[in-house]
Amino acid sequence: MIDSNFNEHRGRTSPLSKQRSGFPRLKNPYFSRKGNVGSMSKSTVIAPTLLIGFMGAANAATFTITDSNPVTRFISPDGATVTELKPISGLSSSSFNTSSFNNSYGGQFSGYTVNTTDSNDDQIAISTYNAGSLGTAANGLSVIGGQIIATYQNNVLPIGTPNFVQFIDTNRPLGGATPPYLDPVPNDDNLPFYYTEGERPRFELGNNLTFVDFSRRTTDALFGTSPALNSITWEADLFYVQWDGGTEITVEGGINWGWETKSATKGNSTASFINPGPSSAEFSGVGTSTFDWGLGQSSQLSFTPKPFNPKPNEVFAIGTLDFFNGSIASGTGASSVDLLLDLAFDNVTENNRQITAGLSLINRPNTSDPFASADVVSFNSGGFNCFIKPI
Repeated sequence: MIDSNFNEHRGRTSPLSKQRSGFPRLKNPYFSRKGNVGSMSKSTVIAPTLLIGFMGAANAATFTITDSNPVTRFISPDGATVTELKPISGLSSSSFNTSSFNNSYGGQFSGYTVNTTDSNDDQIAISTYNAGSLGTAANGLSVIGGQIIATYQNNVLPIGTPNFVQFIDTNRPLGGATPPYLDPVPNDDNLPFYYTEGERPRFELGNNLTFVDFSRRTTDALFGTSPALNSITWEADLFYVQWDGGTEITVEGGINWGWETKSATKGNSTASFINPGPSSAEFSGVGTSTFDWGLGQSSQLSFTPKPFNPKPNEVFAIGTLDFFNGSIASGTGASSVDLLLDLAFDNVTENNRQITAGLSLINRPNTSDPFASADVVSFNSGGFNCFIKPI
């Protein structure tokens, strides 16, 4: 699916003025401007567990995570989505996707020579790794994503100009690109690197080069009874490279990082009828989703659940409550029963809840007037304001 609201932008800020609180600021939620610094929303923090993964390849650079308060799971401020970070893992130079490199940007760089080399015990220090929100889109939904700040420490003399190459693999590609593709999309110079030559010096200190990115997406594709996507997945293979100034690059180590976002409102309901009264009434079905009462042609209530997946502030159905108006013997009918509703959320189980709704059952004598004879079922508790009067 193509997300026309964004380009695949890079998040850049000076590594010497990095703010602990988060994302570089966007003048609007769609397009980043280079060098702006601000904060991302981290207001909902759940399970801030440090994520560390390691690859066993001999020529993969080693990495450390120094972020003391990472946000690895984030519920958006509107409560609509939950985003979880992927554990970071190291990549060896042999993992470099030469085929995607050659095919990106219409094959613009297919003539490049790509060399791979051992990392020479280079280090990657990851100072920030967070999931978060970047404000709201025009449709009112939160813009969500992940942020990373990582510094590649080259422990040998440079053999060329340092830069990064990042491949993006996502089920919501931008700009008509076919994953995995080079970042950014669209390209903003005639080179295959993450930073332009004008930008790179701001992130370079000695033999070290700092990488800053905040990937994000709008989330409208996640909602509805038949959503376009069950989740938004975004991950990247990031490599440190050295460039000879012509058409040759040498690839060293790198990391894989990313995130996945799902609907936080998606779920299902179940229900059962409990606490009927009075005890002298004739009834059956207590503890099930169908409740009958009275001798003769019993009256009946039945609940049929419906899956739900609404956007914020959207009215949605959790099920249907059907009432059959029977013809029962006087004095045998129930006058009340509770409907116990269980709401289970697929991706945010901590939001699961029970709601008890009291129902009043009025059993009227049958006469020649069908309206006057109609029984009445109404909610008397549970926060419902529905009124049901079958005719």
